[in-house]
Parts: sequence; C-alpha cells; structure tokens
Amino acid sequence: MRTKAVLLIILMSAVFFFGISSLAQTDNKATSVIVSSESTPTTKNPQTPVNTNNDNETIEALDSPIVPDDYILAPGDYLELQLWGKLTDNYAVKIPADGEFFLPDLGTFKAAGKSLLNFRNEVSGRVNDTFKNVHSALIIKQIHPVKIQIIGQVVKPGWYTFRGSVRVSEAVQKAGGVLDNGSYKNIILTRSADEKMLSINLRSIQLQEPGAPDPYVTSGDIINCRLQENLVEVVGQFFAPKVYEIAPGDRLSDIIFEAGGPTLLADLNNTYVERGSDKIEFDIKEVIFKRNKSQNIELQPGDKIFCGKIPDVVYILGGVKEPGPQKYDRNFTIGDYIGFAKGPTSNARLGSTTIVRGLPDNVNKTLVDLRHILKGDDFAETPKIQPGDVIIIPTEDKMSITGYLSMLLSIITISKIND
Repeated sequence: MRTKAVLLIILMSAVFFFGISSLAQTDNKATSVIVSSESTPTTKNPQTPVNTNNDNETIEALDSPIVPDDYILAPGDYLELQLWGKLTDNYAVKIPADGEFFLPDLGTFKAAGKSLLNFRNEVSGRVNDTFKNVHSALIIKQIHPVKIQIIGQVVKPGWYTFRGSVRVSEAVQKAGGVLDNGSYKNIILTRSADEKMLSINLRSIQLQEPGAPDPYVTSGDIINCRLQENLVEVVGQFFAPKVYEIAPGDRLSDIIFEAGGPTLLADLNNTYVERGSDKIEFDIKEVIFKRNKSQNIELQPGDKIFCGKIPDVVYILGGVKEPGPQKYDRNFTIGDYIGFAKGPTSNARLGSTTIVRGLPDNVNKTLVDLRHILKGDDFAETPKIQPGDVIIIPTEDKMSITGYLSMLLSIITISKIND
C-alpha cells in the first residue's frame, strides 16, 4: 500500500512540475500566499553550514526536510497539498505572516501554531468532506528560517539561523556543546514572543526521562547556557568523584549514578552525606538497588557525598579449597594466603598463578610459579603482596584471567546486595 502511495505521489509531483494543474485565487486572503504550480526553493544539506558571517551567524538548511509529527507550523513554511483520485491537483502554499491561507474549494485554513500531524488531519478531513473518492497528502517542502541567539557557556556563542526543525538540545550541540563550567541542568530558553522563560535539563534529555522538555526553537529565541550553580561534591570510592551540579528534586541516587557508582573497593557500610555540621548516614544498597525513599534523600547545594574504602584485603580465586577475601597483613606471604584458603585443589595449575594488582583503574598482572614457592626452593622469587591484590590460581578448566575477574565482580556485587 505504501509503495502505491509513493508511486502516486511521484506521479502527482511530475504533473505538478510540468504545470498541468493550476488554480485561480478566489479569496482576498489568497493574495498573501502562494497557490500556484511554481516550485518551492531548494536548500542544502542540514549537516553543513550554508554560510557563516562575520558576526558569528551560522545558517543551516534542509534539502528534503524530515519533519516530525509534533513539529509546530509557522509563517514562512512551504507546504504542498497533493490530491489524486477522481480529482488530481497540487497546491503550493507558503504560510503567510498571519498564519492563515485560502485554498479554492477547500476554504480558509489557519496553520500557524498547529502541529504537523494535527494540521494534516484537519486538511484530510476537509478534503474528505468536500470531495468524494479523492485522496490527499500534505508535505513540507521547506521549513521557515529560524534565527536564534545562543549565549553563555558554550563553545561557539552567537547568532544561528536554521532551516529545519531543531530542538534546544540540538541547537546547543550546533554551538559546540556546553563548556566544562557550564550548566547542563539549568539552560534558560527565553521566548521572544512572550518573554516566557523555560529551564532545560540536558541531563534529563540525554537520559530520555519522561516529560523532560526539549522544545523546538522559534525565531527570536535566546538560549542561555549559564554557569554551573547548586553544586555538590562526591568523594571517596566512586568511579568519578568530583563536583556535580544538581537540579531541583535531584536525589542521592541521581548523583551516585552520575558518579558511576561505587568502586570494587567501596565500603558500603561507610557512606554518609555531610551537610554543614551534620553527618547524614545512608545505606547505599537501599539507595541504588532498592530506591528506598527514606534513604534516598533529596540533595541540597553544598552537600558532600562520601563512600569509604573497605578494610585492606587480598582476594584468592580459582584452584584453592576456600576461595574468597582474606584480611591483609604486611607480614603475610603469598604462601600464607594460599594456606588461609585451605591450600590448592587437586586440579590447580600452580605454575600459572597470576597476581592482579591495581583494580579497577591501573591493572597490571604478574605471573608467579607457586610450585617452587610452596616447596620452599631457595631460588624461588616470592613476590610481596599488597592490599587489594587478587591471587588467581587457574585450574584445568582453563578459565581466563578475565573470567576470574568477572567472577570476582559478581561475588562482590552479590555480597553488596545481600549484605
């Protein structure tokens, strides 16, 4: 069915191009619109700036605009109404300044301010009421130029002119994105028509949170990427400890996820928020795994989120009888730790023992031959064990070192959930 419709549209466009069909303007308002067989202007690829002026104005355009259904029509948009069936005709219309235009036989339409989908339905309904056995298709041939100003903490502030449906988040990206000290959560959009101000949260848009506003820009809009404010600090055993901006309503879980969550060495029993002179303890497992509202408190500017480090341990994995963590002591040797794990199993490959150090960021591996160490051979080099080391003794099943580390991650994660 879609193929037939496309072929019919192509056929009608050819008819339109050769001027077979033209309509007379019969209403006074028709003098302010285009109702003819002339072609609408063509433009360039939207990804490439058409022109960059000395005042930092960038113009971008669309060839065949791909316009979403929720696009809001505005003066300057070029529309084409194609009719086929018992009646064959084409109407080329430029929406005038007052947003209204007249089409012979169909009457007056007010297009400006309506979504493309709603206006298509309105036009289709009018065609069905006026003609019998006539089909219609309304397409946008060209988007009106939208000139806006982007100011503040972006890479390339200035004036931008777009020929296409562009949302605020996309316009900010066209300006090079937000600078490091710029706000992602409180970008201010000011509408020229009513000077109404709207706060835009790019973080919520990126996460596709329901209801996060990201409207299309309109001519005269000002997008102000302000400096970051309302800051909290994340410290300790998180993957990305640093200063973060909060938006109204942000809770512990929001910022903990932004910080990448706790590391493998995080002590989940030592977490709290410093708020002035107060120390607010929280159960991070309840916050990030169960979303307990009583624990997942709403943050305030100046809060400091802390997660401590687990007591120094050494992990023994693989071919030992009781694998798992052992308390670190600087006087213990690798042989001592194997003994704490009740010794090697019968299928342990002692000659391929590996010590993994530097998790999770600066990982390095050292191959050790435990056979000579456990025998007490004089020539055996005994490596010094450090806090956080992972001693992996492979077995005959030949699981990879990565496999053992994945197993370790699973063990730690499960223990954090069930602890």
